[in-house]
Amino acid sequence: MNLLGHFVTAQPLPPQAQLGAVLPDLVSLHRRRIRMHELVRAGEAHPGDAEVAQLLAGIAFHHHVDREFHVAPFFERSTARLQAALRGASGRPGLKRFFPAHLLTEMYLDGLLLNEQPGLARAFDAVLGLAPGGVAERLVAAHPASDPGAFGAFVERLLAQRFVDAYRSMGACFLRMNRILGRMGQRPLEVAEQEAVAATLAAHAAELRDGLRGFVQAMQMAAQPHPPVEPGSADRAAAGARLP
Repeated sequence: MNLLGHFVTAQPLPPQAQLGAVLPDLVSLHRRRIRMHELVRAGEAHPGDAEVAQLLAGIAFHHHVDREFHVAPFFERSTARLQAALRGASGRPGLKRFFPAHLLTEMYLDGLLLNEQPGLARAFDAVLGLAPGGVAERLVAAHPASDPGAFGAFVERLLAQRFVDAYRSMGACFLRMNRILGRMGQRPLEVAEQEAVAATLAAHAAELRDGLRGFVQAMQMAAQPHPPVEPGSADRAAAGARLP
């Protein structure tokens, strides 16, 4: 999933855990050389810090959601359709079509969430605002590939630029996609390819909306506290365990 999808699925969690659920994608946008497992290991060196524990729980939930999402039938069908649409629109080499098909589906789903939930962008920005000067920035700043204050300044720029608002428009999504493709050494999408992708997504909008709603509901249920286990149960070692 993309930024907003991860945020929405994590909404039953505490705010620092919600931030942790979007942190892997934020860090990837900030510095690709920073590996999330390295930040997790650094966080685990502070076992008594409740905010760090919540942030790590959110990171774990992010990976759980991604594992489930990437095998969800509605996502797999969309990615396959977009790959076919891209192939049909242009045979020009220089593009690994699975990558834009995958990412454009995620962007489109973020747009659905934004357009269906009027207060979502404000709620997302409020949680993102916990990063500058907080535990997330401290963990990132301690990484050798980062600089003190750089991650906080990066997040503040995202907030000032209303970064997630771009997902409301397919035109803005294509501009962002072409910038990403350039950084990955791939050619940009041609106009005919963009038109084919937009038409394919629009033709299956209802299926994508229904699939997204069901997936979000399932993930939010997974984020809820579990009921206490019976004495002797091997399912969970502690009552009220939170994450799968």
